[in-house]
Amino acid sequence: MRIPLWLAPLCLVFVMSCAQQPPAPALPPFDTTISVPELMESVMDPAADGVWEAVGTIYTKDGAFEKVPADDDEWNAVRAKAITLVETGNLLLLPSRSTGNEDGLFNTGADLYESCVNCHKRFDPAITSVK
Repeated sequence: MRIPLWLAPLCLVFVMSCAQQPPAPALPPFDTTISVPELMESVMDPAADGVWEAVGTIYTKDGAFEKVPADDDEWNAVRAKAITLVETGNLLLLPSRSTGNEDGLFNTGADLYESCVNCHKRFDPAITSVK
């Protein structure tokens, strides 16, 4: 019995698709020699400052002025800093950095909340019932 010529490549493709693929190589370990405080000071804080300081109201003797990014380049710079914040958050979640940080995160969140509330109380007297 003779096999049609067109069937040979089809059989070859079928046999190759059934072959077991080798496992993917293991990823190298993450280098987390930079401490969390160094990462915060060198990467996260400057990025956060760039986001927070991108907009606001500036008060001078001549009046109040609104500060906002003026063009696409300035908006892109703010966007880049926001992306840096997100990705730095991912770096903080790496297993070698994230273990045991739950209490630290809770305490930092409490400190941040207290700072926000105190500022609101000072600059918006209508917020007096917040504890």
